[in-house]
Amino acid sequence: MTIHDYEGDAQRVYDILKNGGISVIPSHVGYVIVACDPDAIWRIFKAKKRKPEKLNAVCGCKEMHLGLHDLPDDRRAIVSAITEEWDLPMGTAAKVHMDHPALANLPEDTLNQTTHDGTRLPTCRCRV
Repeated sequence: MTIHDYEGDAQRVYDILKNGGISVIPSHVGYVIVACDPDAIWRIFKAKKRKPEKLNAVCGCKEMHLGLHDLPDDRRAIVSAITEEWDLPMGTAAKVHMDHPALANLPEDTLNQTTHDGTRLPTCRCRV
């Protein structure tokens, strides 16, 4: 008997996000409300009664962290130890490469909700 259908769940979330929807995903430390579409992000703010000036986080993988964050090697080693050796979730706030594809095509208001003075706040590696 299959209790969890990780691949099916992931596909359903992907389809929802691809079509401008919102998904709530449980994790080891709570939950993540996910959206990719700028209008969907603002719908999350309205639903949570969140003030527009509150920054939102971005969940990503190791490759996204490596491509986005402008960190010296010793800082990257710390992130690697926490997320890979100890297998813990972590939020990383760091200077970012603003020309990265994940940022380059974001509408200005969405970009302003996820950065401050060129710093990404934060990119999280979430364990779900």
